[in-house]
Amino acid sequence: MGRFDNIVIVSDVDGTFIAKGGSVPKRNLDAISYFTNEGGIFTFATGRDHRALLVPVPMAKDITNAPVIASNGGYLYDFLSKTVNDPVYLPVKRVREAVEFVYEYDTELGIRYSSLDGSKYCRRSEMERSYADAPVIEREEWNFENCFKVVVRGKREALDALRILLENQFGDELDFVKSSDVLLEMVPRNVNKGVAIGQLRKFYADKGKNVKIYACGDNENDIEMLLAADVAVCPSNAIEAVRNISKHVLCTSGEGIIADLVENIL
Repeated sequence: MGRFDNIVIVSDVDGTFIAKGGSVPKRNLDAISYFTNEGGIFTFATGRDHRALLVPVPMAKDITNAPVIASNGGYLYDFLSKTVNDPVYLPVKRVREAVEFVYEYDTELGIRYSSLDGSKYCRRSEMERSYADAPVIEREEWNFENCFKVVVRGKREALDALRILLENQFGDELDFVKSSDVLLEMVPRNVNKGVAIGQLRKFYADKGKNVKIYACGDNENDIEMLLAADVAVCPSNAIEAVRNISKHVLCTSGEGIIADLVENIL
């Protein structure tokens, strides 16, 4: 019997597990090693697909011992068996209409979509032109089959105004959520990290395990996950709405929130 048997920690990535600027605090890695060696279960819940997760956290497949919640709950991915579980795709016709709307609405907005084939751009924003390496697809070749989400990048004010229009016109089949001030995501209706927490809980219930889930997040797209968990935890750099629903507000992401959780809460 380990100290952390049947305890699950699910961590968001950007703004939670990794520091501003993209570094992974060593303190987090040391704490995860101790936690899992003592019977704990650790995984991520991220807006990224499972391959994109390995860019900021290249050791993710080595430090997780549970399926990863990917694409904001679009699917679960098991690095060990290399299997995709419970995928939910965007409705092709409706998401094309929404992307066409955004494409015409503001030419400064970046638009990319994600599937198991990776990410592709319909258009890059000015900032994305300086670093993004995914291909830009010609309009007539956009393909939203088996697509998990669409990400629109732009200034906060522009995205907030756009979000209202999108919700009014496409909210029957799509949800819209901010993952940062400059990122607005289109996802299938009622698909989010919170629903995926329920899927993860069932995954262990089917194995005869009654787990206690601690969820850690910092932004709007983490709220459903925090509400679905047994214990909600956030870094002190989280947005106000997240801090208000979290049982524990710990150190900043740069200081190692997972280490704080393992050392001081469990």
